[in-house]
Amino acid sequence: MIADGVDFVCQSSDKYDVIISDCTDPIGTGERLFTSDFYQGCARCLNEGCIFVAQNGVCFLQQDEAVTSHRKLDHYFSDVSFYQAAVPTYYGGIMTFAWASQNPALRQLDATTLAARIDQTGLTCRYYNAAIHNGSFALPQYLLNALSAAL
Repeated sequence: MIADGVDFVCQSSDKYDVIISDCTDPIGTGERLFTSDFYQGCARCLNEGCIFVAQNGVCFLQQDEAVTSHRKLDHYFSDVSFYQAAVPTYYGGIMTFAWASQNPALRQLDATTLAARIDQTGLTCRYYNAAIHNGSFALPQYLLNALSAAL
């Protein structure tokens, strides 16, 4: 489907287990995908206890994106956080992603449970594993400071 993302989540009656927003930066046409309307629509379109994630730039260079997203997401989700991943081809290298859910336990899965779930998929990953997953939620202190100051 090719459609405006905000209009879609605001009008759709479909439900999802995961919504991934991999859009451009919050300027120009991508700006609407960082609005309260979009986040509220995503929360409404998720099945109970499921997950919304979105790219939030390189927090070392674009820290305000994460802070602004956190402020908005916090109105619609009980568990809002961020995780990071190395993306060597992107300027700055370490991308920040928003994580939001109504189920905080999803972010607290132990490595053994995660490893078993990864094994069940039958996928062979060259990079991703349970330790990488859990470690991704460890954020640099400057971002933790900025997020706590914004609340």
